[in-house]
Amino acid sequence: MPVSDQTDIALSGVLAEIAEIAGTTAALQIAHARGGMEKVYIPGPDALERGKGSWLVEAVGYEAALKIARHYGTKSIDIPLGPFAGTLNRARRAMAVAIQDGSSNAKAAQLSGLHQRTARRMSGYLKSRSPDLFERKV
Repeated sequence: MPVSDQTDIALSGVLAEIAEIAGTTAALQIAHARGGMEKVYIPGPDALERGKGSWLVEAVGYEAALKIARHYGTKSIDIPLGPFAGTLNRARRAMAVAIQDGSSNAKAAQLSGLHQRTARRMSGYLKSRSPDLFERKV
């Protein structure tokens, strides 16, 4: 989904790959759950399909986890901090991307580290600026 210049988050390295594979929201969820950690184990798709619990499924949900596992499975990777490394503007950008990707206000707040009230306000603001981004497609 196209994202406006004001809310664009530049993901790089592993997070950019994850965004390509499973979406920007999944990349942000992984950065939130394991950002800044080295040698993070990514389970293989077989382990996910056998129903074994995994941090990855808890972080991004089963479907996104399966896509990531198919790409990286049974490998340890370093997860960068991503947009959670610094400023309030980065957190706001992360929130905007999550909202535009269809996350609930609660999930967007959790991902960005900002308050749910902030997500509600931002959601209203984004809808007023670009209502076509939020229309349901049938």
